[in-house]
This record gives sequence, C-alpha cells and structure tokens, in this order.
Amino acid sequence: MISVMHLATELTLSPIPARPLVGSQGTDGMQSSERYLTRPVEWPTPRTDARSVASAVVISVVVLVAALVSVGSALEGAGAAARYSLLFCLLMVLTMMFGMVFRGSTHRGQDIRTSSINGSAVTQIRYSALVFHLMTAMMATITALCGGGAIEIYLNTRGEGFPGASVIFGAIGLFSASYLAAVLAGRLQRGSLMLSSDGIRQRGWSFESYLPWESVAGSTAVHHGFPETLVIAYSNALWERRYTTRLFRTDRLPLSPLIEIDTRQFAVDPVLLHHLVSFYANDPATRAELGTDAAITRARARDYP
Repeated sequence: MISVMHLATELTLSPIPARPLVGSQGTDGMQSSERYLTRPVEWPTPRTDARSVASAVVISVVVLVAALVSVGSALEGAGAAARYSLLFCLLMVLTMMFGMVFRGSTHRGQDIRTSSINGSAVTQIRYSALVFHLMTAMMATITALCGGGAIEIYLNTRGEGFPGASVIFGAIGLFSASYLAAVLAGRLQRGSLMLSSDGIRQRGWSFESYLPWESVAGSTAVHHGFPETLVIAYSNALWERRYTTRLFRTDRLPLSPLIEIDTRQFAVDPVLLHHLVSFYANDPATRAELGTDAAITRARARDYP
C-alpha cells in the first residue's frame, strides 16, 4: 500500500493558484473570496516538476497498454487475462487520479462547518472525501486483482507442485482486504480537524490527537516537500493521542506535542486553512466564536486580519 501511495503522489499536475479571484464563484456556490490572504513565505510557489510530468506520461502509457491487452485477450477468448488486465488498468487509473487529487489544490466551502463532538459545538474542517475514497478504491482493486489471481493460479496449477505464486498473491490480497475491513469497522476513516473554545482535536485517517488551548504556544507554517501548518504545544502539554489501528498507520502522530496539518489531505484552500488555524491558535481572544456561525462566516469571507 505504501508503494502505491508513493507512486500516486508522484503524479502531479499544476495546482490551482492559492489566490482566488475576488468576486468569483467557488464550488460551494458562494463568493469564493472577499479578502486576499497572503501565502506563507515558508511555502514555495507551487509548480509542476519534470519528474511529475514523466510519471504521468509513464502511467498513461501503462494504462493504454493494459487496456489494449485486455481488449485483445477478450477477443481471443482469454477471459482471465482480459479480467486481470482490466483490473490492472483500473488500478493505474485510480493511482493517477489519487496523485492528481492529493497534490492538487481544491476548495469545497461545505467542508468547513459547525458540528457537535461529545455534545460540544466545534468548527470542523473535514479531510478530503475524494482522497480517502480513492485510496479505499485502490485497495479494493488490489484485493480483487491479487486475491482473484491467487485463486485462479491455485485452481489451474493443482498437482503441479507448491503454488508459490498463489501464496504470494494471496498474501497481498489478504493484506489489502484487511485495509477494507478496517475501513468498514471505522478504525480507518475520513478525518477532520475540530476547533472548539476548549482546544483543537485532530482525527486523522488512523489516529486521534487533542491539545487544550492552554497547552498551545502558537502555530507556524513549514514546508517539508509539501505545505504544512503546525500547531505547537509546550513540552509539558496535556497531549491526548492514540492510534485507531495497529496495522495501517497511514498517517502518523508526531513525536512531540503538536498538531501536524498536512494541507494535501483537505479539500480546502491550503492558504485559507493555514490562516484559519493560525487565527485561533495565536489569539486566545478569538476562540469564543469557535463552534458558532461567526466562525463559518469568517471562513467564507476569508476574514483573518
């Protein structure tokens, strides 16, 4: 799964510039901006690199070849070859889509909303549903590709010695199937960032983390190959955290007390997300509006002076 994610994130198209057009319509049907927000100086201007273009070209060629093999096999009556070539083609298409969505910049206003957690109102910024569901679809395709292949190899080679290939493909299929089981059980799920008057809580795909505001020292922007915002806590912070699954730690908790926000995981403009979080993390006087309509109105107006 990690190798598939690595390949997918190499497939990058030019992100949409962070600066919106004043008065233009956003995907949520409202005015996309009333205030220009400055991109953090720590984040370089997004651009397409040669490696990303080369990766996209290679995967496109692989998809074309797999599709042709599938069609040719079907015409020759080779049903198994047609099925698995088609599944491999689908996996490559999903991989390309994942990379484009994961590294591209999008904005969905409805992903910033007021919600309730344990009876308390919070301002919630949800992780991208499309990124999460694309990864789940990739794992489902791997399960069908490897699991089905293992069964067919075993049935076609019985009595011909140890079915090594069947065992290998079967192990990969079981591994990816266990990912799907974790999703169905809720141990892996689309995450969100939740800000309340009491603190900031992060539900990643595979972990939970919480810091009360009294433990927060402030926030800063960093760039470790991609734009991030860090909500930094004091060394003696009352930091609550836990993993929700043992096997698939698709995102990891930081080693020290902080909330690490990978902006690629959100269907929200990264610059808006940074200013939203920093506004409340750096100014205690503003936190009373969290969990109210005032916080949503501010986010829609991009009103973070």
